[in-house]
Amino acid sequence: MNGEVGSSGSAIRLMLSGGILATLAILAVLLAGGTNAWAATENCPRTGFEKAWGIYPGKGLHAVDTDYGVDRFSILEPMTTDRLKDLPCGLKSWLAFARVDHQKSRLLRSKSVKKGNTPRLVVRPRLIAAWGHTTLSTGERVDVVSLNGKICLIERFHAGNCGKISRIETTGMAATTKYGESADTARTVGLVPDNVVSMTLEYPGFGDVPIKDNVFETSGNPDHRFFIIGRDAAGAVVTSVLVRRSNSVTIRFRAAK
Repeated sequence: MNGEVGSSGSAIRLMLSGGILATLAILAVLLAGGTNAWAATENCPRTGFEKAWGIYPGKGLHAVDTDYGVDRFSILEPMTTDRLKDLPCGLKSWLAFARVDHQKSRLLRSKSVKKGNTPRLVVRPRLIAAWGHTTLSTGERVDVVSLNGKICLIERFHAGNCGKISRIETTGMAATTKYGESADTARTVGLVPDNVVSMTLEYPGFGDVPIKDNVFETSGNPDHRFFIIGRDAAGAVVTSVLVRRSNSVTIRFRAAK
C-alpha cells in the first residue's frame, strides 16, 4: 500500500492523513495466537476523522509473547506492557485502521444510517509481538511492528503495508511514491530481513541502495520499471524487488507557509 511522502512541513500531510488512513483499513491482518499480556488503557487525542468513525487509537492494544519476526529483523524488540505506552499516537491510529472489521462495520453502519447517526468502524484486537523504529537518511521516520502474525512497515504513520515473513524475504514488501511540486520525484521504501546485507538498484546509472535497520530506501528513481536486488554475505541473491510505474502513487503538494 502506498502513501504520501514529503517534508515534515508539507501541507499534504495534514490534508491527506485521514484519507490515507482510511485506505489502510483494507489491510486484512489475520488474528494470530499468543498470550495477552495487558490491554493498553491510555487514550490518545483523537483527530476529527477518528471521532467521526469512532476510532480510539489507545484502546484494544495488547502485548503478546509470540516474538514473531524478532529473530529475522534486528529492528524489532519484543513488546511488553510498558512499551505499549511508548507507541506514538499516530502509530496507534495506523494500527487501528489496519485492524478494521469490515463485515461488522458495514452492519453497524447500515443500522446507524437508518438512525441518522455517524457511521462507525469496528476495530479488532491488536496483538503486538514486537516493535522498533528508525530514522532514514532523508529524515523520514519508519516503524516496524509485528502485528497479529504479520510484519508491518509504517512510514510516518501515513503510508504502510503488512505481510508475512516469507513474502518480505523474497519481495522486500516495498512501497513507491511520486511526490513534489510537479510529482516528478519517485522514492521507494521497503523491508528486508537480517540476511540481506547489500542491495543494488539494477538500472544504468544507479547502484548501491542503503539499508538501515532492515529498511532500504531509494530516491530519484528511474522513470521505467526496475529491480532492486538484495544479496546475503556470500553474494547470493536472496531478495528481488520489482518496482513498476503502476506501483506508485502520485502526490502533488506545496510546502506549508
